[in-house]
Formats: sequence, structure tokens, C-alpha cells
Amino acid sequence: MGARLCRTRYQVSKLNTLSKRAAVWALEAVGLSLWGFRPNLMAHFVEQRGGWAALAWFASNMPKYERILKTWGPLRTHLVATVISSINGCPYCTYGHAYAFGLHFLKETGSVFSMDEAAFIAMGKQVDTDVLTELTHALDEGGLTEEIVFLERLMVLRKDPAAVESKDDERLLHLIEIFAALNSCGINGNVSPDQAHDPINRDKAIRERYTALRAA
Repeated sequence: MGARLCRTRYQVSKLNTLSKRAAVWALEAVGLSLWGFRPNLMAHFVEQRGGWAALAWFASNMPKYERILKTWGPLRTHLVATVISSINGCPYCTYGHAYAFGLHFLKETGSVFSMDEAAFIAMGKQVDTDVLTELTHALDEGGLTEEIVFLERLMVLRKDPAAVESKDDERLLHLIEIFAALNSCGINGNVSPDQAHDPINRDKAIRERYTALRAA
């Protein structure tokens, strides 16, 4: 009986290990296909959640994220994702979405945004009112004044999820919930930043231009 129980436990453990490896491979393959690299977060997410649970979470939440991205466009979506991640204290997600925001800003305006990835990461150490003040100034300067109201609503919904009043509020709440999970994983795994979390990362020319302008 004891030997049979040990064999069963071994088989279960082996299946769990195989499911984790398969999940990591699948999720990293999606990142490679979409963004041109294998995201550092995936192995940590699978390790923390388990193979099947990790796959189920992405299958449920990524379509929501993609719909928001399609509706809002990359600038607003990555700005909101960056601010949520910064306030939550996750350098990994903050960097990936701030970098994506910066690349899209450059593509649309021909210049770089006044705040770089390091500035967005550091911003998370401030209280919400100071974050909003700093961002309001930067967005005004960058010609993105219309985004301020979304960040104001974000601050409200972070404290009171029941205060939803519109479809955009629902989208903000979706992002708050999605990044609560991703940020928690990034923090617990102490995950190192990698690249831009967006298909624009595949554009080598704009990344090189961005790097050159930041250096200048």
C-alpha cells in the first residue's frame, strides 16, 4: 500500500512538472509571436499558479486586454497599465508597458515623452495625488491632456471598485484586476524587466531611434 501511494504521488508530481513545462513553453511562445521575445514573467507566473491554472488565467484575461487595446489604442492602454503597475510597485510590468507607451508616443509624435521608464518606476513610491500631479504636467506637455480624466477615474476606481459609471470605467476595472495578478507575480518573483510588451517591440528601427533620442 505504501509503495503504491509513493508511486501515485510520484506520477502526480511528474504530471504537474510536465504541465508546468508545457504551460511555460506555450505562454512564452505567445509572447515570442506577439512581441518578438520570450517574456521573463511567464515561468514565474506558471510556478506561482500552476500549469493549468496559469493557462486558464491567460485564456480568460488576455482577450479582455486585447479588446481594450483595440478600443482605446496603445497609448491610453499602455499608459493606464504603466500607472497601475507603478502604483502597485511592480518594476517588471511598469518597464514593459512604459517602454511600449514610449515607443508608440515616438511613432505618433516624432518625439520622446518627458518621462522615461525609470521615471515611471520611481513614480510608484509617491502617493496617488502626487502621481496624478506629476502625470498631469507630463501629459499636458506631451499633448495628451485628454488622458488625464482616465487617470483620475483610475484613482477613484482603485479605492472604490463599485464606483463604475461607464464602459470606460469597466475597462479600467478590468485592467486593475488583470494587473493586480500580473504585478503580484512580478513582485513575488522579483522578475527582471525585459522589453516592450507590445507588437511594436518587433520594430527594430523605432527601438533604435527611441534609444538614440533618449541618450541625446
